[in-house]
Amino acid sequence: MNTFSKLLVLFGFFSILISCGKKESTTDTDNLYKFREYITQHTTGRISVTDHIRIELAQTLDQFDLTQELPSDYLQISPKTPGKLVIENGKSIVFIPENNLEPDTEYSVTLKLDKFYDDLKKEFRSFTFSFKTLAPNFKISIEDLQSYSKDWQYLSATLQSNDVIDPKTLPQLVKASQGKNPLKVAFKDNSSPSKLFHFIIDSIQRFEEDSEIMISWDGKSIQSETKGEAPFTIAGKNNFSVVNVTANFAPNSNLKINFSDPIRENQNFSGLVTIQNKDNLRFEVDGNLLRVYPQERIVGEALVEIFEGITSADGYKLKKPFSELISFEQLKPALRLVSNGVILPNAATTPFYFEAVNLNAVEVRIIKIFENNVLQYLQNSNLNDNSIYNLNRVGRRIAKKTIELNNGDIPDDGQWKAYGLNLSEYFNADPGAIYRVELSFKKEHTNYNCDAVVTSNEEENYEDDYYYEDFDTEPSSADEEEREQQYWDNRIYRWRTYSYNWEERDNPCHDAYYNEDRVLSTNILGSNLGLIVKKGANQSYHFAASNLLTTNPEGGVKISLYNFQQQLITTVTTEPNGLILFDGDKNIAFAVAQKNNNYAYAKLDDGNALSLSKFDVSGKATSKRSQRIYLHRKRSLQARG
Repeated sequence: MNTFSKLLVLFGFFSILISCGKKESTTDTDNLYKFREYITQHTTGRISVTDHIRIELAQTLDQFDLTQELPSDYLQISPKTPGKLVIENGKSIVFIPENNLEPDTEYSVTLKLDKFYDDLKKEFRSFTFSFKTLAPNFKISIEDLQSYSKDWQYLSATLQSNDVIDPKTLPQLVKASQGKNPLKVAFKDNSSPSKLFHFIIDSIQRFEEDSEIMISWDGKSIQSETKGEAPFTIAGKNNFSVVNVTANFAPNSNLKINFSDPIRENQNFSGLVTIQNKDNLRFEVDGNLLRVYPQERIVGEALVEIFEGITSADGYKLKKPFSELISFEQLKPALRLVSNGVILPNAATTPFYFEAVNLNAVEVRIIKIFENNVLQYLQNSNLNDNSIYNLNRVGRRIAKKTIELNNGDIPDDGQWKAYGLNLSEYFNADPGAIYRVELSFKKEHTNYNCDAVVTSNEEENYEDDYYYEDFDTEPSSADEEEREQQYWDNRIYRWRTYSYNWEERDNPCHDAYYNEDRVLSTNILGSNLGLIVKKGANQSYHFAASNLLTTNPEGGVKISLYNFQQQLITTVTTEPNGLILFDGDKNIAFAVAQKNNNYAYAKLDDGNALSLSKFDVSGKATSKRSQRIYLHRKRSLQARG
C-alpha cells in the first residue's frame, strides 16, 4: 500500500465519523392527525440550520392577504429564536429565523390556531410539534499534488459537509503544517455559505530528502465533534516517484497517476504504463498528473504497472516501479429521465423513456391528479413539480408494478442503459387529468457489488437514525402496501421509511443510500394542446394556443380564467390565428384551455406568466380605453364580414 493509500485509510477512520446516537423520532404524527382539519403538514425530522419553519394549513384563510407578515406572538418557538412570521398563498405559515438555527438542537414550536380559526374547542387552540437540526459533520478529501517549481508545491483538496457552512468558519476547520512551520490553507469560491469547498494547501517546500506535512481538522468552530489529523509525504527532490493512482469508471474508464514531479510531455508512454489486457492506451500530461484512457471500459480490478523509464520534466527517471491492482469504481445504482414534454392520449402507444444503471428492477407508480383537483394542486405547486407533499389531497395511486430490467439481449456491464415504458398499459388518460409517473428502487433491486465494500458503520459500530413515519417500530416489507393505502386514505401522512446516516448516504451497500433523493418522478398531461400566456400592462393577458402535433395555431379554444380561490372570472375563445386578448380589472391566477378532449393549464400568479415588459417593444403603451376601442372596432368589422 502506497503512502497516499495509507492516508486514505487514516481519513476513513478519523475524518468523517458522524454522530448518530440512539434511534429517535421527533415527529408527533398522532398529534398531527388529530389536527388534520386545520393542519396538513409541518416541518419535521432533521432539517438544515438554514431552513425556514413551515406549517401548511388545511384551507386558505380569507381574513389575510395572500402574503403578509403576521404578529410574532402567533407562534412560539423554544429555544427562543428571533425571526419573522409570514403567511404565503393564504395557507402557508412560515417562520423565517433572523439567524441560522442552532445545530444538533431539538426545537419545539407552538402555533396559536385560535388566531386563525374562530370558535375552536380548547383542545385545538394550540398546535405543538418538534423537529431537530442536523448535527454538523464534514469530511476532507485529498486530490492532487502539483508543483510550482522544483522547490515549491501545493496540494488540492475538498471539504464536504452534511449542512451549510459559513465561510467565516473555514480557517478554523482545516490547518496544515510542515515541521514547525504553518502552511497556508486557501479556500476557493468561499464568498457564500455552501456544503462543498475546494481549497489548496499552499507553499509546501521540497527538500533534498523526503519530508512530511501534517493535515489536521477540528469542527469546534461549527459545533461539530469531527476532529483528527493525518500525515502526507512530500517526496525529496531526488526521489521522482508515484504519489497516488486512482481510477474512474464514469463517464469513461480512465486512470489518473499523480507523480511527485511534473512529467516531461514529449515522451512515448507506451510500454511504460500498462493496464492489464488493454492495448492502444491514450495519454495526457497535466503537470504532475498523467491521465491514461483505455479504448474500452474497464469493470472491476485491473493490474496497473508503471516502469522506471518514465522521465520527469527535469530529466529524472522514476526511482521505483509501481505495480498494483487498481479497482475501477462501479457506477452507483441510479435513475434519470430521458422523456420530456407531453404524452399524447390519442397515440396508439404512449412511450416513456428513462435510463438506469446497476439496477435489475424498478418500481413504477402512476398517481392520478384528478381533473377537478388540478387547480387545487396548482395553488401550491407547478405543473413540473415532483414533490409528494400533500399529493393525497388531490390525487391517488392508480397503478403499481415492479418491472424487471434484465434482458438476455442487453449485457450487464454496469453502464447506463435506456428503457421504455408503454404507459397505455398502466392507465387510459382521462381528459384534463395530470399523471405522475414515479420510478424508485430498493436495495434488493441493485446489481452493485458490495462484496469488497466495508462501511464505516462496520468499522466503528455506529448506529443510524431511523425515521419511521407514523410507526414507532421498524415496519416490515409485508405491510408496505397497507401503509401506502393508509396514506392515500388520509389516515397517515407518509408511508415510506428512510434510514439517516450522513456518512453512508452515498454508499449503495448501506440502507441510508436508499432515501427520497433516489425517487424519480415527473408529471404528464395527456394533451396535444399548447398554451402560452403573456401579461401586459393594466391586467391584460395575451393568450396563444397551438396544436403540439402540427405546431399550427389553434382557433376555437375555450380559455377559462380563475382567481386564486378557483372561482371562475370569465371565459374567452381564441380566434382562428390562435390568439386572444383579455383586458380586465381582476388579477388572474389560473387559465384552463380546452378544445374537445385536449386541455392545457397555465399558472399566472407569482410571475409565472411571461411579462411583455421584459421584451424590447417600441411604441407607446396602450391604455385600457384605447384597447377597448380597438376590440370594439375589430368586432364590428368582423360582423360586417
